[in-house]
Amino acid sequence: MAFRTAAAKVLPEEIAFRKKLGFIVPIRIWMADERYNQDVQRLFHSDIAEKFFDVDAINAIFDEYVGGNSDNWRKVWTIYTFLVWYEEYFVKR
Repeated sequence: MAFRTAAAKVLPEEIAFRKKLGFIVPIRIWMADERYNQDVQRLFHSDIAEKFFDVDAINAIFDEYVGGNSDNWRKVWTIYTFLVWYEEYFVKR
């Protein structure tokens, strides 16, 4: 509350005392952008992916998302985070 009170001295009251907003992470944008999705592509084609998934199917899901033909970013993100987790805790150790 002290921060809001201090902010009210230099900001309009409606800004200083407005409800907090959460920080939105732009995962959708990152995964669809070639600059950021290279690791997703690498893991989706990896031996780790073959161990747990139908690689053709998950790559089709990813390609549909990147191509703008579906909004299945949550599926892509879930598979990707699982593969990162598995690689970090079971492969690299």
